[in-house]
Amino acid sequence: MEDGKKKIWMCLLAIVLAALAIGALYYFTVPEVPDSEAFLVCSPPNTGSMEGARHEA
Repeated sequence: MEDGKKKIWMCLLAIVLAALAIGALYYFTVPEVPDSEAFLVCSPPNTGSMEGARHEA
């Protein structure tokens, strides 16, 4: 029984270490995205007009 538990712990340890290694490789090999392309939604430039603005009564 004790030998089986040891094998399970060794398997779990191997899986965790493999996941850490894969994560580290991914983190250090993915190229950085420039700041201008980091945002999915950009606000439109402010034109100064109030057209389309909501006004609460």
